[in-house]
Amino acid sequence: MVYHPKVYGPIRRGHRPYLDNAVKGHSALHGAVTIVPFSLRCAKDEDLCVIIGLIDSAAQWLAAKDTDQWARPWPDERGREQRILDGLGTGFTWLAFDGETPVATVSITDQGNPILWNRPGELEERAVYLHRLVINQDYAGRGLGASLLDWAADYGSRAYGADIVRIDVWQDNEALHAYYRRLGFRPARRKMTDIVRKKRVDIRATKEEWPSGAVFERKIAPRRAARNKYHAQFELADENIPSPGTTGGFSGTRSPATAPAV
Repeated sequence: MVYHPKVYGPIRRGHRPYLDNAVKGHSALHGAVTIVPFSLRCAKDEDLCVIIGLIDSAAQWLAAKDTDQWARPWPDERGREQRILDGLGTGFTWLAFDGETPVATVSITDQGNPILWNRPGELEERAVYLHRLVINQDYAGRGLGASLLDWAADYGSRAYGADIVRIDVWQDNEALHAYYRRLGFRPARRKMTDIVRKKRVDIRATKEEWPSGAVFERKIAPRRAARNKYHAQFELADENIPSPGTTGGFSGTRSPATAPAV
């Protein structure tokens, strides 16, 4: 199914739906998803070089923005590669394409890193955690990152029954902190001393322990009515891809919730 302006109305200026509105019927159960102009699919082991290429390209762009984010593989090249591989083939990592050109990637899991999400009871909350959200900078300024965040949150709600979306952010990339704030994210549950001192960012780990130690979270808003004429329509491919696995991550074996049918 594709977007029909005569049926759903014109796309409002500034709201072109790149990856907005998660896959109807839970895309992980039905296959690759196409939304004009991008397609989104579950990444596989053979996509490792594509994802590393996106990260390295973003690192070059970030170097000009006075941040050392991704300046070197962490903790080393082999360790980074293994973390990425852990998210491939399990339904946790996704790739977006413009034709054959990779434009974005994100990993989604319901298993939080206990090094970062270390407040009492945090890991028991119904949340999804985003990792390695990377946008091809040739596509910057189109709202792709914000739309992918919305899609990932909605996916987490459908796949895992989550009501919170969380992300860990490079500690000293203040521009990125501000970006997530503009999108409705707030520092995760802070200590009372942080609030009294008006500390704006909750740093949960040193750079040596985990360089992306600034943690943010956002409530997953209820889905807007399907009749909203600005919602895009998706075309589901026949190819079957794995549903989100219950292995990997950091702890626990919580299974995805059953997704509603289309």
